[in-house]
Formats: sequence, C-alpha cells, structure tokens
Amino acid sequence: MRLKKDLEGLNASGKLQFGYVDITMYNCPPFVMFTNHNDCGICGCELQGKVNEPESMYLWSNLIALATYVFDIGTRCGEYSLVAAALRQDIPIISCEPNPDGFARLLINMLANDVKNIMPKRVAIANSEGFAQFGWKPKWLGHISSGGHLVSPNLKIDEKDGTLVVVKMTKLDKLTDGIDLGERPVMKIDVEGAEAEVFRGMSQLLRKKPDIILETLFNPQCALINEITKPLGYNYFFINEHDRNITQRDRLYPANPNSINLNQLLSTRSPESILSLSSQKK
Repeated sequence: MRLKKDLEGLNASGKLQFGYVDITMYNCPPFVMFTNHNDCGICGCELQGKVNEPESMYLWSNLIALATYVFDIGTRCGEYSLVAAALRQDIPIISCEPNPDGFARLLINMLANDVKNIMPKRVAIANSEGFAQFGWKPKWLGHISSGGHLVSPNLKIDEKDGTLVVVKMTKLDKLTDGIDLGERPVMKIDVEGAEAEVFRGMSQLLRKKPDIILETLFNPQCALINEITKPLGYNYFFINEHDRNITQRDRLYPANPNSINLNQLLSTRSPESILSLSSQKK
C-alpha cells in the first residue's frame, strides 16, 4: 500500500499519482482512498493539504453525528459515504452511483477500509423504475465518475467524446420501502441536473424530514424542489466553501458552475441549530 509521503514524492518528481492516500479531516477518523493516475480529485486535494468541499464536509460530519440513516446519492468514489462510515459504524449508509467506473472505485475504497455498513447500489435514482442510458465525459485530468447523467432530450452526450451505458433506475421511495429510517435521516445529493427527478421520487422519504446537502445548478430544478419542500417546513442555506460559512436564504437558487460554492443545505431544523453545526460557530 502506498503511503501519503510516497505519493507526495511522486508528485514532486512530476510523475503521476497512484495508490492509496490517507484522508484526514476535522474530527473524522482517518481512512484511505485509491487514486490511479490522478483520477480522484479528492485525493488530489488531500495531497495539497486541502479538504474537498470543506464547509459542506464540516456540516456533513456534524449531521452524521445526529443521523439515524444515511443516503449518498451520486456518491462518485464514495468520499461522503466513507466519512459517514468512519464516524458511525452503527447506522446504515445507502450509497448510489450508476457510473460503473465510480462504482468500482467505491467498492475498492470500501474494501481498503474494511467498511461494513455501506450498502453500495449501482443504480440511478430517478422518478421511475426501469432502465435508461447513462452518459459521462471525463473532466479535467480524467477525474473518475465526473459529470455523469441520465441521457434525455434535455441532457444529451456526444457519443464520440463520451461514454454511454445502460443503468437501472429506481425511486428512493421504492428503494426504502418498508425500511425504518429512524427520526433523522441525512442525505447528500449530487446528480448533475437530475435533482428534480430525485425529489419527485422521494415523497414518502421526505415525510421523515431528512437533512439534505444538495448540488443544483439549474432554475427549473430549484423551482420544483422549492415547490415540493417549502410546504414541509424546510429552511434553505447557502454553503460558502471559500469563506467557510453558511447563509440562510428564502429558497433554493441555482449555483454558479464556475464557483467552488456548489452546495446548499435543506433542513427543517431551526436556523440557530444549523448554525451551531457549521464552522462559523467559532
């Protein structure tokens, strides 16, 4: 197993990074993630002494301490799931990723850390059951499991430049039917433009008022999610990764894709209690 110092040496020499990277952050017990030729941006952040999505991860870590069930929708290589598993071995974690490359990396990372409570599922979460095409293009440096989405008339991919596979689709309500989620489920959703479909397929789950960290970039998705969640008593918070703070808003607004501030928090907790979970409480 490659150690962090070995990878730093390879990086300094101009060679590509590969092997296992020690991931350490905040009060989370350390774990490892695998990178192959610099294809994991999370590992790249760690080797630069940074935390990927630092304020979101700080909030996530504190929410996990209070959670009764965890959902990581669009998990990529599993960073949020692995943090949850490192913090809590006593709660179930459902980790969904339709990209076969990302899903394979999630399994490698689970095996490397001997994780027992993550339930990996290679499915696309949507508002219907069945099968669909899933496409993606590697981002800068070929980061694994980046930018993938279900192919639809509004979300297309050039087959010459990208990859297409057939994946299973399911609703979160179907996936969790008959499961006791406890009093406080927690979710992370990053599905590259399909957020509205995820929310349409989780009406039963939303009755449990889960805390949700969400990436959403488009006005139509924000409008529909606002319409669904506002009557349930949700509050909305902008997560500022750069300045390490959060700001309450009256609704969801689309994030700027050119910014590092991509996430928002939805919660029925009081604004005061949410602030107490953020890093700005200091």
